[in-house]
Amino acid sequence: GSVQWRANATTIIAKFCYTFNPEQDHRAGMLNLTFHAPPEARHLGLAYLMLFDDEDSSYGDTSSEWLAMSCHERLRHTRNSMPINWRLASQPSGQTFHIAIRQKVRPRWWYVALADCSGAASDLQDIQVQFKASLVNDSYGW
Repeated sequence: GSVQWRANATTIIAKFCYTFNPEQDHRAGMLNLTFHAPPEARHLGLAYLMLFDDEDSSYGDTSSEWLAMSCHERLRHTRNSMPINWRLASQPSGQTFHIAIRQKVRPRWWYVALADCSGAASDLQDIQVQFKASLVNDSYGW
């Protein structure tokens, strides 16, 4: 996929329904994502790959309250977050994330987001970034 990177914004790039696993480790699936940025992105500030689920305490909806949150407030609602390393992301191989999704009660929608947390305006406010995501339910193979 491809998305415009915007300063001080959080952009949902994927949505997937993971099943659940009541067994001991609760692993329901995997998210594998490779993120590519242009070379000029090496100068961008703090950013994250964020994972939310559909629980109200995470990503309940797109209400005005959610839209008004800062990046750091949204970080408190994530189920998982990893910093984006712009130096790696701007290399030809990109930056790759391998994340086990754990879900024990019922199937849930999961949201993958890119978030700029730099808090600063940038000359590169609308750069194009590329990503390749593989989202898999372990027990189903899809």
